[in-house]
Formats: sequence, C-alpha cells, structure tokens
Amino acid sequence: MAHKVRIYKDPPSFDDYMGLTDDLQLKIVPPSLDPNWKRFGWTAEESQQWTLFRKESNDLFTIYKDPDKVNRIIRRKMNDLISQVRKYDNDKSQGHHLLDKVASNGTTDDCATFNVARGTILQDKKEKENVNPKQYKPTLSITKIDVCTHIMNVSCADVPNSKKLPEGMAFALIFRCITSEPLNKMSIWTLIGTSKYGKFTSDFSSFVPEDGKIYTAHYYGLYLSDNGDLGNPGITVHTPVILQNA
Repeated sequence: MAHKVRIYKDPPSFDDYMGLTDDLQLKIVPPSLDPNWKRFGWTAEESQQWTLFRKESNDLFTIYKDPDKVNRIIRRKMNDLISQVRKYDNDKSQGHHLLDKVASNGTTDDCATFNVARGTILQDKKEKENVNPKQYKPTLSITKIDVCTHIMNVSCADVPNSKKLPEGMAFALIFRCITSEPLNKMSIWTLIGTSKYGKFTSDFSSFVPEDGKIYTAHYYGLYLSDNGDLGNPGITVHTPVILQNA
C-alpha cells in the first residue's frame, strides 16, 4: 500500500527503497527483453541517474550505519542526497516525475515497489478536477540552439495569460526525433522528459551521426492529466542541430 511519502525520508528506509527500485527499473523482462525503465516511460539518462543515486546512497549508508565511522558530515550528506532524489522526481519546475510514470504505466507490483498508487500521480495540496487533457496542447518554442543542446520554452496557447499548467494537467511529455530525412510514418520518436511549465533543455550529446549528413531535430509535446489520461500532440517544431563533430 502506498504511503503519503513516496520516497522515504529516513536513511535506512531510503537506502532499501533505492536498492529495490533500481533493481526493478533495470530488470530485463521477456518477451521484449527491454529493461523495465523503457516500459515505465523513463529515458536512458533518467535510468542512469537513478542508478547513480542508488550507488551514492549505498556508499553513504555503509558509513552511516557504522557507529565507529558516522559523523555529522556523513549524516548531512545522506540527508542532502534524500532531498536531491525527491527534488529530481517531483520538483515543480524541473522534476522528472519518474514515480508518476510508474503509476501510469507500471503494474500493481511495480507500483508497490515504488510506493505509489497505480494510476495516480502526486497531487499538490488539493485534489484537482478530472479535466479532459485533449482540450489542451503544449506549445513548444526554441529559445536557444547550442552544441548538442536545444533550450525551449513550454507553454499552453489555450491559456495564454497563465504561467501555470492548465487545470487538471500533471505535466507535458516532450518527444524528440532527430533525422536527416523529412519526417514520415516510420520516423522514431523518443520521450525525452517532462515539463511542468517554462524552460526545458534537450540534450543530444549521445547522438551518433552519420558522416556527411545534416540533421534536424523535431519536437512535440502532449499533456498527461492528473488522472493519467493522455492528451493530443501539440504542433511539431523543427530546428537544426549543431553536433560536436560537425
């Protein structure tokens, strides 16, 4: 059963939690032979970061639980890590909302391990009304083009005077496709992150280009409601990419 606190705050429970959830998100599941993090809707970078958090927790907690080695600095580092992980998941502006994705896409057993209620997302102070996400579409606008990086602004044209998410929306899912050819039905789109509102950074430093080809990045967003319902895609935006070896 899920508790009010999803990611535990006390170090022993937190370290156990990080070990169990990291093992689960990395587990390969037949018949697809894909790791669970893909099924959850996480990106490769988010999966790697979760593993890094787990390793840091294991290292710190090994010292933390040893009465002959623990000190004020270790206790502070352990508590700082817990705060960092909680912020990485559910910060209002920069959170990745990984647990919300597990709640939306995971099985009952997945949700039990991650301590979330299946089909629900983390609520703010009050319950929000069940609003149809299809009535809203995220608007993406590229604000900066840099080497292996695009920075964009995420807003909603349907509520132009608001600096908040549309009522009843949890966040916008941001998808990307990098191609040297025009988009078509066979183009491969990847979920690269989520955005509450405002600035969003797209990093493609791991992209491997083919020699002599010029690439374009394409982006679109769609909303996920507080109840786990998906909206319709917004308008796709296109922008050139600058690669390190270009």
